[in-house]
Formats: sequence, structure tokens, C-alpha cells
Amino acid sequence: MAGIILTSLFQSGTSLLQYVSTDVELASVISWMFGDMAKASWPKVGVQFLVLIPAMAFFVYNSFNFNALSAGDDVAGSLGVNVNRLRLIAVMVASLCAAVATAFFGIIAFVGLIIPHVTRWLVGYNDRIVLITSAILGGVFLLMADILSRTVVAPVVIPVGIVTSFVGAPFFLFLLITRVRKR
Repeated sequence: MAGIILTSLFQSGTSLLQYVSTDVELASVISWMFGDMAKASWPKVGVQFLVLIPAMAFFVYNSFNFNALSAGDDVAGSLGVNVNRLRLIAVMVASLCAAVATAFFGIIAFVGLIIPHVTRWLVGYNDRIVLITSAILGGVFLLMADILSRTVVAPVVIPVGIVTSFVGAPFFLFLLITRVRKR
């Protein structure tokens, strides 16, 4: 329910911004909402690295704790993991990474939902390996989606966020159906 309420609130804010925008501002907002890699530049990549490198170091350093957490809160706690603190910091760090990427390139959906699942299928459940492999595969997936978005109906460039949603939505539906069947 909280997600639905927040989504509605922020969508109404975005709609208000679109309503009061000039034509140029409106085009910029719409481009951001579609998710677009065309505005990538080296300074933006530099900022991404300033956030990403310490974030990856945090996650890799705490990979034992995340592996313990996957066994359950009680098991992780008995191994000395401060579960609540770890979760809070992990959510904050992951949110910072997502916020920086979204601020520069817009909403590019499903990369963070698809890739970790595929990575676990490929390399298993050791979080140290999953984290590093997910970062690499996420970049490869986004690169392939960007290439596809630029070539499918060339010379028109489809925003990459649309391509990732076309791939991600059916994949996520597949995951939901397989989980329901397992129960």
C-alpha cells in the first residue's frame, strides 16, 4: 500500500511539472522519464564512479554478512551480524547508487530486478560473486539494450528505458508465475 501511495504522490508531482513546463522543459522531462543513455558524458561517468566504487567496496566487504543474512535473521544475528544496521546501510547505499544513475539517465527499469536473478542462476548464491558478476552483467545488459534501442528502427533511437521494460516486464512475469507454481 505504501508503494502505491508514494507512486501516486510522485506521479502527480511529475504531472504537475509537465503541466507547468515550457515545450523544451517538457521534452526534457519526457526524455528523462523514458530513460536515455544519449546524454552520457565523461564527467557523468566520473561522478558515477565516485559513488559506485565505495558502494561496491561496501557490498563486497560485507558479502559474508549478506550470505549470513540470506540464511535468516536469527542465523545472521548468531554469527554477529547487526541485521537492522546492515539492512539500513545497504538500502541507503543502494538507493544512493540508483539515485545518481537515475538523476543522470532517467528511469531505466528492470535492470536491477532482472540481472541479479540471472546472475544467481549462472553463478550460484555466494553474494561476493553475485555482486561483482551482477555489476558486470548489468552493464553488458544495458549496453546491449542501448545498442538495440539505436538499431531496431534506425535512424530513430528508442529510449533505452523502453527496451529494458519490454525485456524486463515479461521476465518479471515469468519469475512471478514460476514462484506461484512452486508453492
